[in-house]
Order: sequence, then structure tokens, then C-alpha cells
Amino acid sequence: TGVLTPEAGGEYDLNITSGDGVRMWLDDKILIDDWNDGWARVRNAKFNFETGKSYRLKIEYYHKTAWHEMRFGWIPPHRDLVAEAVEVAKSADTAILFLGFFEGMESEGFDRPTSSLPATQEKLIEQVLSVQPRTIVVIKGGSPVVLGRWVSK
Repeated sequence: TGVLTPEAGGEYDLNITSGDGVRMWLDDKILIDDWNDGWARVRNAKFNFETGKSYRLKIEYYHKTAWHEMRFGWIPPHRDLVAEAVEVAKSADTAILFLGFFEGMESEGFDRPTSSLPATQEKLIEQVLSVQPRTIVVIKGGSPVVLGRWVSK
């Protein structure tokens, strides 16, 4: 249990990565409820915080399988990073994009639901290529990745 007091209001992305079951509440409202055995996976929720207001946080977690770690993260409302990358790419000699899958999206213990890059990464590639034809795409992944329509560019 604990208290979250955001410096800035707005819609935050909340996430918990763990194996097995986890539940999360903010001010007694359940936001994540996955009380199941299994390998590491990410659960996401969104919550609209008010500036400076404190919120009671409660997380329950149990460990049964081999992966025995739980991580909580909260990401404040963010800038349009794709638009920022496009602006930087316009004036660059060459754009280099490092993309792929972070821990929790793939593992030896489970498969990704798709072989494609996340939609936001595909959008980033397409938009950077639209302003910077000299673009290098570096993909990190532990299994095959389907390359989008952009690969011929």
C-alpha cells in the first residue's frame, strides 16, 4: 500500500508487470484485476489524476510460477513523441530508429500475440520515412518480426 501524489494532472498510463496474479486499486477503485497463474505479462490501465491530489494505492500480488518479480510503473501524460521525432528527422543527415520489444512483451515462457511491431512503432517509422528517406531501423526482438510496408523504403 502507499500514496501517489502526481505533480501534474491528466491521464496517466499505469502498468504492472508480473507473473501470476496481481490486482491494483486507486482510492478503492480496482483498475487491474488479473488473479491468474502464468508467466510474465504486462497489465495496463489508465487513470485521470488531479494535480497535487493524493490517491491511495493498493497492490496485491502472488507468486506461484518460475517468474517471481512484480513491477509497477506510472507514466505521466506525454508529449507527442512521434511528432517530435519527425521534426528532428527533417533536419538530420540520417535518422536511426531503435525499436522492438521490451521485457514483458516476449519471453521464453510465452509467445507474443503478434509478430508485428507495436502500432505506435509502425506509425513512427512511416512518419519519419515521410520526411527522411535516409532512415535506419534497428529492431530488438527474440523472435521473428514481420516488417511493415515501410521495409521497401
